Amino acid sequence: MRLCVSANIWHRKCCECATSWQVSLIPFGNGKLWAPRTLQEVMEPRAERLARAANEPCVCDGKWPVLIAHSAASNNIPLHLLCRDVVAALTGGRAETTPVVVLAGACGGEGKSLFFKPLQAMFGHEHVFFSPEPGSFPLLDLPGKKVVFLDDWRFNQKVLPFETQCRWFDGSPVYVPHPQNQTGSVGHAVYRGSAPIFVTTKLADIQRMAWLAEADPATGLPRDADASMLYRRLKVYTFFVRMSKPTGQVSCCARCFAQLLLAQSRM
Repeated sequence: MRLCVSANIWHRKCCECATSWQVSLIPFGNGKLWAPRTLQEVMEPRAERLARAANEPCVCDGKWPVLIAHSAASNNIPLHLLCRDVVAALTGGRAETTPVVVLAGACGGEGKSLFFKPLQAMFGHEHVFFSPEPGSFPLLDLPGKKVVFLDDWRFNQKVLPFETQCRWFDGSPVYVPHPQNQTGSVGHAVYRGSAPIFVTTKLADIQRMAWLAEADPATGLPRDADASMLYRRLKVYTFFVRMSKPTGQVSCCARCFAQLLLAQSRM
């Protein structure tokens, strides 16, 4: 192990896996703590990461915000309100008072995913929880994540029951089953994290949710009570117009994403 004095960084090689990793001095209470760089990233509040990303180098040559502005204008999306909702979610986190921001598209290709994909560049792929697959442990990797990006999510019950989605979306504790046939695994977990949730989906899914949330004329009650509670947690922006396919690849830029959010949310 050796210390780089100028950077306050320890460089170490793990004898078991022969992979290099770093630890550095980070603020902790009234002093400092030696911790892995990944822990340093985890401990950084989302609002601070957002502000720091706005000062990082651009990696898209200014192309990403142009595409987003065109998508928003073509679909009559109030970009300042959308950005305000995203900033509120990033700073406030998952909570009863924080709606889940949903971009719903009629045909696909409208730029919904493009808008949210810089979350990966901003927080790091390993700190983002993506759409879970059907199975016995769909939320196993959720604890510890900084943000949630449910891309092309389906508002049905094939992966998670409406009741679980509702508890997850409204900031309540969520039961997270763990496999019990692994060494050291005992019992299950309860997720109480604050990772904000961002969703893209099909407009047909949202329309079906709205229908389920409506009152049944025969009873005066919602057609599906759980679907109704879930639907009330959503802040939906609808897209109808496809974007023209850009020339070449457009990198999802953390700097441009952060600058757009901060600038538009102040309008």
